[in-house]
Amino acid sequence: MSLVRLGQGREAEVFAWTDGYVLKLFWPEFSLADAELEAHLTQQVWLLGAPAPRVEDLLEFEGRWGLVLEWIRGVSLTEYSRPIPTVCALLPRCWGPCTASCTARLPDTCPPSDSTLFSESSPVGFQKSSGRLCCNT
Repeated sequence: MSLVRLGQGREAEVFAWTDGYVLKLFWPEFSLADAELEAHLTQQVWLLGAPAPRVEDLLEFEGRWGLVLEWIRGVSLTEYSRPIPTVCALLPRCWGPCTASCTARLPDTCPPSDSTLFSESSPVGFQKSSGRLCCNT
């Protein structure tokens, strides 16, 4: 099967898969456990209502683990943040706590989609505003 590569990053390459889906194919050094964790985190972020793809499947392809994800068309997070240096600098600081918060919550205990994911005393957090996810610092 010949795949069209859409991009690559530190952990994986992303390929067009079937209509409406992409394959996030992890580099060979990543294990099944790594792929399962990524699938879980991605699904939790999606369940919180954040702009993240829905996880459709976890599979092995040509000796590498991969996730079949809903294809969300648009610009990548890198492209989105590039014109705004302050956003680019804040993303790692915000995304880590967001991921930790997502994994600590069960779907039925998640906050409403318009609420902040962290307490008011937290230095950083994400909040949905006008349908966009914003980082509070």
